[in-house]
Amino acid sequence: MPVTGIDFIIIDDDPAPTEQSRAAIVHVRTLEIWDKLGFVQNAISQGVKIRSVQVRERGRDVANLELAADRQAADTPFPYALGLPQSETEKLYVADLLARGGLIEWNTRLNALDCRDGEVLAHVSDKSGGERTIAARWVIGADGAQSVVRRSLAVDFPGGTYEIAAFLADVIFEVPQSEGELYLNLAHGGFVGILPLGRGRFRLFGAVPDSFVGVLESNGQRNVPVDLIQSWFDDYFNVNARIATAEWTSLYQVHRCIAGAFRVGSCFLVGDAAHIHAPAGGQGMNLSIGDAFNLAWKLALVTRGDAHPALVDSYELERRPIAEQVLKGSDRGFELEVTNNLLLERFRVHVFPLVLRVAGRFQSFREMVFELFSQLWINYRASPVVAEIEHVDGPHAGDRAPYGVFQAGEYRGVGIFELTNDVQHHVLIFEGVEARATLEKVTADVRAILKQYRMGDVQIVPIISANTALHHRYDANRSRLFLVRPDGHIGFEAPLDRLVNFEQYLRSLYVESVPK
Repeated sequence: MPVTGIDFIIIDDDPAPTEQSRAAIVHVRTLEIWDKLGFVQNAISQGVKIRSVQVRERGRDVANLELAADRQAADTPFPYALGLPQSETEKLYVADLLARGGLIEWNTRLNALDCRDGEVLAHVSDKSGGERTIAARWVIGADGAQSVVRRSLAVDFPGGTYEIAAFLADVIFEVPQSEGELYLNLAHGGFVGILPLGRGRFRLFGAVPDSFVGVLESNGQRNVPVDLIQSWFDDYFNVNARIATAEWTSLYQVHRCIAGAFRVGSCFLVGDAAHIHAPAGGQGMNLSIGDAFNLAWKLALVTRGDAHPALVDSYELERRPIAEQVLKGSDRGFELEVTNNLLLERFRVHVFPLVLRVAGRFQSFREMVFELFSQLWINYRASPVVAEIEHVDGPHAGDRAPYGVFQAGEYRGVGIFELTNDVQHHVLIFEGVEARATLEKVTADVRAILKQYRMGDVQIVPIISANTALHHRYDANRSRLFLVRPDGHIGFEAPLDRLVNFEQYLRSLYVESVPK
């Protein structure tokens, strides 16, 4: 089914998008991706903006951490996390796909893959037992921790499992609780929390004692009585509130694994098929969406014959290091949350609250927390498909292009992301504060270079020197050029007198419009 000029088939063993809430927090970097895809406002209207984290120790206030201080609020159009059930997220994606003319073949199972040179044969079947074979140039395995794609490729999935279990429950309280903040409680049994999901619903999450696990399993984890959830809530949360109903519950073991390879020939692994980790920080779904977006724009260009294979070769080189960092970070956080080590437990309950109480007063600490959870720290500086010439201070090639608002000129009052919120390349040309370039001439020169390569529509954004704040964010005292990739990361940066290097960079990745 062509949506972007490329024929594709999406199959899913399920009959429809999930009705379970599952992953329920969306971070800043994902919201910025959804802005590029065009449905971020729909998502925001259905979710709850989480602007702060209220930390308590056995019911006593410890710290209130704002997710975005003034500086972060100026760094993104979305200075908050979003409480949104995965069921709603999946519906947003499906609606967007259908609106673009795409289709999903529900109730269709992948049984096996047969990989050949330049072609993959996917053997599938439907619920009625009908079988067929699909021949494809590429296969993307986004089929979860039990990935059939990964097993068919014989890719190992080393890792481990935590001994302690985690529990989720989506509930409605008899007396509505405050929305707009994430609530965490430090208890002897581990961290537990309350996340608002909107429409009066709240997600309860956290560790459960072994004795409670046995009771849950005997009752059936998907049908846990409210009084049982209330008992856990009273023991662990120290909040005076009664649960009216429980819409969905889940008891699960926490695993940490990463695939031995994210790519084998024409087959790719994304999301949980490539990596799973502890739920600390709500990073999983957001990391998976980042995988898919990183791969999608590259694969589209290579498939259309607009880019050289080196571009798509960079998928694993860029995303695997990110997955490894998230895996390590979430593991450390989860170990602190659920540790049975007596010394660490005492630190968590008695020392950690004091550290938070003091550190939470400092803006630098709040900024660090925001950047850590928002995934704005992700960069591809070591990627073979980014380059920089005569780098000064400021963002590197591979970094997310900084956000800012125009102060002057034709775009005055407009955020730079409003000009780049699509899935095309963009070129930002800074006139420079000190050493100024002739924007009209340079823009014409850049446009002439771009026309030589099949990159799709590339918008050129000239930025006059009067936009001092933007120049400062990009450290453009001298006139500079930045090529921003479809995923919002800087692919190339250089002074404007080094356009020859810009052309060399384009030639290394993109196919010439008229081969010489």
